[in-house]
Amino acid sequence: MDIDPASNLDLLKGCYSPEWDPDGHFVWAPSRFEVHLPRSTHAVGLHLAYLGECGAIRLVCNEISVDEAPLRKGWQECFLCIPSGADRLQLEVGPLPQVPGDDRELGVMIRKVTLLEQGPHLVLRRSVAENAVLNDTEYRTGQSRLASYPPFLRVTSEVRCNIPETSQACTYCAWDWAKAMESGSPPFAPETLDRLGGFYANAHTIGDCSIGEPTMNRRLGEILSRFDSDGKRFSFTTNGQLLVERIRKQLLGKDIDVYVSIDSASAQGFKRYRNDRFDNIIANLRLLCDKRRQHNNLPRVIASFIAMRSNADEIESYIELMKDVGVDFVKFRTLYLDDNVAAVVTNNGYRFDYASEVLSNDELAHFAERARTCAKANDLPVYVEWDQFEAEVDGEEQGPICAEPWKSLYVLSRGIMPCCYATEPLAKWQDQGARSLDVFLRDVFDSDQYQTLRSELAAGRLAPYCLNTPSCPVGKRRAGERVSADTEATTGSSSR
Repeated sequence: MDIDPASNLDLLKGCYSPEWDPDGHFVWAPSRFEVHLPRSTHAVGLHLAYLGECGAIRLVCNEISVDEAPLRKGWQECFLCIPSGADRLQLEVGPLPQVPGDDRELGVMIRKVTLLEQGPHLVLRRSVAENAVLNDTEYRTGQSRLASYPPFLRVTSEVRCNIPETSQACTYCAWDWAKAMESGSPPFAPETLDRLGGFYANAHTIGDCSIGEPTMNRRLGEILSRFDSDGKRFSFTTNGQLLVERIRKQLLGKDIDVYVSIDSASAQGFKRYRNDRFDNIIANLRLLCDKRRQHNNLPRVIASFIAMRSNADEIESYIELMKDVGVDFVKFRTLYLDDNVAAVVTNNGYRFDYASEVLSNDELAHFAERARTCAKANDLPVYVEWDQFEAEVDGEEQGPICAEPWKSLYVLSRGIMPCCYATEPLAKWQDQGARSLDVFLRDVFDSDQYQTLRSELAAGRLAPYCLNTPSCPVGKRRAGERVSADTEATTGSSSR
């Protein structure tokens, strides 16, 4: 199997054969393995996943541990300082987690090996990793007031969008509501990152949640270069209509997830929701997917498809098209009821009735089954958000029932939000007053409302804020369980 040369997985010895998932190649390492160094270096960084609750990875010389990094559950980065003159490192992982269905001795999954020199960059990267471990501990123990920073920072990089500026907003976009909410918000520029203080410095992943088009930001190239130099992984969603050569060049070779919103497999179907630029988007997307092969297969490119009644029959043809284009995987999202969107919109002659486009839970389950079957036949991974999001944020067995208020902060132009499904901000920009941005955000993050939210979730209950966020998958699932329980109780009493 070919391995991305930038990942340096060939430096690992004593590990299993390379495997692959939608994020790229990785190898499983057993409890003890080695890293062979091609040159003298001060530290080694490992992008790895540990499946136990908590553990450690140790650097061992002559059976003596000379450095150690704590491990939390999930994907993370860890850094170990290397003794002078070493050209081969012995590493130990413990305790070993249990991996159902696999009888191999498995310690950690490793995606990337990085060699680092002493300096501020290494200090920053170690600080980010240590903060993530502390944050995970505070989450799993249900702390309501946190000493850590959220490792996932969500931002608005651009409030403008080329589609409503040239025609009308997408049929399912809450454009007018968002623009009213964004009044008075600060612009997003490279300087914004410094003003975010510890919230930027300690984040390992930055995600764009704009209701706007990020590629319209005039300083996008500078922002992407800053993320790259600071070792931050960045993700953003684009309508794909501005993926011209200049923008593509800014993306190449960088640790970025580019989600391209294309909700149809044909130009005619695409016009129902947006405009007539489908063929242009596909052409530019092919060029990006082709060119990145010369840049360590970066950025990662993901096709994003909102499942609706009007496009449900296109799943198979869509997956086949995206396989041909060369994307890394397809992300399927669901359309959920949003009172901030117009009930009925006519676009290019198509009458889009928002409520009737929303699929039921049974229809979504059938959609997901068809998508996975077709994806398997085409060897193209898919991510089904309504199935998989809850599994990622729901810690019911190990901690609070949702991780978002601990692990993520949404510093959006429409306000400070506690989760990705929220529409009501916990704080608005006019609340900032004379406070600096980082002080304002810390005050919000430590506020009584935020702490109540965490306390309720830690107790296994949905907070009032959650109950007023009807699109949340965790809330939907719990509401469904209550309906099922009530139905069963009613049926049981009737039968008696």
